Amino acid sequence: AIDGTFDVLFRRQGAVGLVHFPTESQAVRPSDAYATNPLRSRLLRDLVPDLRLWLEDKLPEYMFPAHFVLLDAMPLSPNGKLDRKALPAPEQAGSEDQGTYTPPSTPAEEILAAIWGDVLRLERVGITDDFFELGGHSLNATQVASRVREAFHVEMPLRTMFESPTIESLAKAISALQRGESTGEAPPPITSVPRDQDLPLSFAQQRLWFLDQLDPGNPLYNVPRTLRLIGKLDVNALEQALTGLVERHEILRTTYHVSGDHPIQVIEPSAPVEFPLFDLRDLDQNDREDEAKRIAQADAATPFNLATGPALRCMLIQLADQDHVLCINTHHIASDGWSTGVLLNDLSEFYSAAMEKRQPKLSPLQIQYADYAAWQRNWLHGEVLNGQLAYWRKTLEGAPPVLSIPTDHPRPEVQRFSGATYETTISKTLTEGIRTLSKRQGVTSFMTMLAGFKGLLHFLTGQHDIVLGTDMANRTNVQTEALIGFFVNLLVLRTDLSGNPSFEELLAREREVAIGAYAHQDLPFDKLVEELRPERNLSHSPLVQVLFVQQNTPRSNAVMPGIEIGRFPLEVQSKFDMAVFMRETANEVVGSWVYNLDLFEAGTITRMAANFEMLLEAAVADPKIRLSSLSDLLATAEKQQRGSEHKKFQEAGLQKLKKARRKAIAEV
Repeated sequence: AIDGTFDVLFRRQGAVGLVHFPTESQAVRPSDAYATNPLRSRLLRDLVPDLRLWLEDKLPEYMFPAHFVLLDAMPLSPNGKLDRKALPAPEQAGSEDQGTYTPPSTPAEEILAAIWGDVLRLERVGITDDFFELGGHSLNATQVASRVREAFHVEMPLRTMFESPTIESLAKAISALQRGESTGEAPPPITSVPRDQDLPLSFAQQRLWFLDQLDPGNPLYNVPRTLRLIGKLDVNALEQALTGLVERHEILRTTYHVSGDHPIQVIEPSAPVEFPLFDLRDLDQNDREDEAKRIAQADAATPFNLATGPALRCMLIQLADQDHVLCINTHHIASDGWSTGVLLNDLSEFYSAAMEKRQPKLSPLQIQYADYAAWQRNWLHGEVLNGQLAYWRKTLEGAPPVLSIPTDHPRPEVQRFSGATYETTISKTLTEGIRTLSKRQGVTSFMTMLAGFKGLLHFLTGQHDIVLGTDMANRTNVQTEALIGFFVNLLVLRTDLSGNPSFEELLAREREVAIGAYAHQDLPFDKLVEELRPERNLSHSPLVQVLFVQQNTPRSNAVMPGIEIGRFPLEVQSKFDMAVFMRETANEVVGSWVYNLDLFEAGTITRMAANFEMLLEAAVADPKIRLSSLSDLLATAEKQQRGSEHKKFQEAGLQKLKKARRKAIAEV
């Protein structure tokens, strides 16, 4: 509507509408319902990506709207009721299909439009639409690249998505690749390998297995997931669902052994999954929550035995008749962040199928994680490996071993991992400013926030050579998207902040750094550490101590009949000094600052987060502002804050002194 609100109508497909007699409103329609309205079309095109982002957190995939129609108001009948027949069809509405929509005109453009629509969940995409303005980001770009590889049989560098962000320009770039004008050898497809031979570990798996051999019983690499289930839960159906999940994903029934001088993985036969049930209903209601957290936290800290299994551990805690906490714990060697969405989606479908006495609606998996591990070992060697290593050796030559952020406590001689989390939200106004600046500079919102974060690190450390890490889903092959497994890779992002650059210049540098890293994301971080052999120090992690991560992996669309699924948060561990996770929603950016309690106090992290937002506000207001001016701005703010805190401390001390004097006088 004109006032900025939305009226939303849901109707079950095929349902019969309300019967009403024709009125004059059907006979006379406003002319603008049939006219092309470029302004309306532009407004809808701006709204749709935000609406899709917002709906991803609210609706399961099967309820996702196929079309969006923008109306000033819902049409009403003379008696004030909704006039359903007056609602325009999507193709008649002033929509994304009108005015600025340019349809594909070649087979290549048609294929690309279908790929973009699949990845971005758009009904139709015009060939002049900008991928990133439609809501795309680096992970989506990776998904497009993997689908282009399958459809066109060429290896498209990720950089191409940034340099050719429309279907029209991308089709031309792909045509050039097909003519051999650009180099890029596509990796072979992943195929299933025989199960009667030794199955190797992936590079990342082997690193975790080696760490487990050095320090058996360490729960640092546990990946606990805890869900609050409100509603009438069928425990038998849940047991069937978990059994189906483990049968579907071999990695969840895999154990790890030694054959000769190297580790192998062994896939165990399927078996029913059993889990303990802790019934807390006899406890006082006020004590149940604390006891549930204690039990869940204890399970999260219980180590896995990689040689004997199981690779997945579950338990159920009952707080009330219709209130349960489901704990699902895996070792990182078998899963990652993306896997969580796959796990929950598959589990909910198995549960729904058990409740409805039907077969699960899940496509068969063409490959399993063991096939990926064998493929990686066969592909990532020789020239491919040497090419990746050459890039990273050059990029990280002479990099500082430690990012020297001032800490509240001395760094322990041996790194410890107790952590805490500080949640923050970047306002709608600033989020819109970041997006506008990013579009203008040809970067993603993440690159803009990353540049701002590195500006903050420069202020904190005084260093001009800033090195940090970021997570990449590393599912560059379409076949891996439906798998549970350890795919995620840590990329090192090194930026030169020397020369007092403007924020615009810093953005350009960050764009090149990020695109270069994305193009060489196939080299596992563990293999990089093994090859570079940085000086090891037990007090900190090698190469990177700080992470800055865009959380853009697909969210779970889990729906369980009669159950409301919620979170049941537990205490966290921090494998790094600090890890900042940013997730974009429709109107804002939500941040989670996970930090090491042995190094930082909560107040310090709160100030860092506030300074980060202040820096971004200044950069958005004036992109030409110099790095030195940004540092001066933060220094002034910190000085004022320290003065305010000192004043509060003095006032509190004075009040205590006055109180003590009054007490002494009263006693006399």
